[in-house]
Amino acid sequence: MRRQKKIAWCAAGAILFPVVLFALLLVLFYIPAVQQWAVGKVAAYASEQTGLDIRLERIRIRFPLDLDLQNFCATTPPDTIVSVRHALVDLDFSRILDCQLGVDALELHGGVVDTRDLISTVIVKGRLGKLRLACGDVALRNQHAELSGVTLDDCDVDISMRDTTVVDTTESAPVMWTIGVGDVALNNTRIAFHTVGDSLCVGGDVNRLLVSGGDVNLREGVYGVERLELDADTLYLVQRLNESTP
Repeated sequence: MRRQKKIAWCAAGAILFPVVLFALLLVLFYIPAVQQWAVGKVAAYASEQTGLDIRLERIRIRFPLDLDLQNFCATTPPDTIVSVRHALVDLDFSRILDCQLGVDALELHGGVVDTRDLISTVIVKGRLGKLRLACGDVALRNQHAELSGVTLDDCDVDISMRDTTVVDTTESAPVMWTIGVGDVALNNTRIAFHTVGDSLCVGGDVNRLLVSGGDVNLREGVYGVERLELDADTLYLVQRLNESTP
C-alpha cells in the first residue's frame, strides 16, 4: 500500500512540476525588475529578426501575456521608421523556436511612422492615433504575414508610390514581405495617395473606409482588394501636368 502511495505521489509530482514551474516563471515576469531586464532581450531579438535598430524605454506585461512596449522606436540610423508611446503585442511564445510567431494582435498608440527607403515600392508616412493589426501567422524566414484585420483610428497617412527604375543606393535591405489582409477599417482618418512622380494625388477626410480581401506584395509592388466601401466628408483629386503639356 505504501509503495502504491509513493508511486502515486511521484506521478502527481511529475505532472504538477511543469505546471508549478511555469506558474513561477509567469509570476517572475510580472515583477518590474525582471520586466526591465527583458527590455534588452526583446529589443535584441526584434532587431535581429527585422533588421531594424529597435529601442524601447521599458516593458510591462499585462494579464495574461500581453507585452506593453513603452516609448517604442524602430530606426535605420539616422532615420526613424516608427516611434510610438505604446506598442501592445499579444504573442504566442511557444512558436518562437520555429521562427513562427503566433501574434494575436499588435497595437500602436500615439506616434509617427515614415518608412523612407525601407520598402522599395512605396513610402508610407504620417501620424498615428491608433493602429491595430489583428494577426494570424508570421513566417519570419519566408517573410510572409497573415492579417485577419487592420484598423486605423484618428490617423493622418500619406502614401507615395516609388519609381522602381531608380537604383537604390541605400545600405539597408528593402522589405520584401508578402501580406494577406482580411478586413481593413479606417475611422476618422485623413489619407492621401500619390502616384509615381506625384503626377496624381487622391485623398480626403475619411469618416469610415472598409476594405475586404487585400493582398500586398512589397517585393513586386502589387496590391489588390476584393471590396471597398467609403464614407467621407471630403475627397479630392489633383493632377499635375508636365510643363510640355499644352
